[in-house]
Amino acid sequence: MTLDPKNDPSKLALWEHSIYPRFKAWGVNMKLPDVSPHPYTDLAHEGFHFGKEQNKAKAYNDRLYQAFFQEEKNIGDIEVLTALAKEVGLDEVKFKEALITRKYQEKQLQALKHAYEGAQITGEERISGATSKEVFEKVIEQESQKVKANDFDVVQCSLDGNSC
Repeated sequence: MTLDPKNDPSKLALWEHSIYPRFKAWGVNMKLPDVSPHPYTDLAHEGFHFGKEQNKAKAYNDRLYQAFFQEEKNIGDIEVLTALAKEVGLDEVKFKEALITRKYQEKQLQALKHAYEGAQITGEERISGATSKEVFEKVIEQESQKVKANDFDVVQCSLDGNSC
């Protein structure tokens, strides 16, 4: 099921009263995209793996963020993704072929499985709406302690997405 916030009064209210004020306070340029319903992002995430292999993961992610949350582009569309990939210096023909053939689908599914089961970054705690940095830090620390208490080996990825 895709999100359709433009046609959901509760989601619109959340953006208006919680998300926009928080991002304004943080100095983040972000708006609710007028793409409705919001696209599935499977292909966009698969494109990340292509970009990662070409050492352009951060540039790719930054461009997708800008395209969706600032320019309101449909990042569920292969043609849009291919154009964005080209903009960051990725080979557009190979990129598009990788998405069409779903070359990175299994890799993305493994990454999701790792997030839920291996790294346990999803945690049990749920944060509703936009909240302060301090609340996020507290919840992350609490969830990290749970993982440490369970004696798991934790894999940490770099912020640029280029190494894990």
